[in-house]
Amino acid sequence: MKSTVDKEFVAALARALSLELRELLGAGVAVSEHKTPPAPQSPQTALSHLLYEELQERYGPLMSGMVLVKALGYGSADAFRQAVSRQTVPVAVFPIAERRGKFALTRDVALWLAEQRLTNTN
Repeated sequence: MKSTVDKEFVAALARALSLELRELLGAGVAVSEHKTPPAPQSPQTALSHLLYEELQERYGPLMSGMVLVKALGYGSADAFRQAVSRQTVPVAVFPIAERRGKFALTRDVALWLAEQRLTNTN
């Protein structure tokens, strides 16, 4: 199960980044092909929008469990739990009554990923 989640997540990110690169290079998808309104101007906003669409389609409005752990780049669930206890998780995580674990909004994760991609690129 773990490798399936990892492969699915990597595939989703690859598709989103591929679309983002095509749009930024001017050889990309026409606005009329998008299901949503035209992408905003800044590269970070455009990338976060594309990532959000991919993640939303795959996981819905909330992310939790190993999907959230891997999306945020933690090596293990224990590392994520440690970050939660130290309050160093880079996105807002929260509990839901009658549910186990921590949850994050897919939109927050997509925005953080886009920010990391654009600020940490050589």
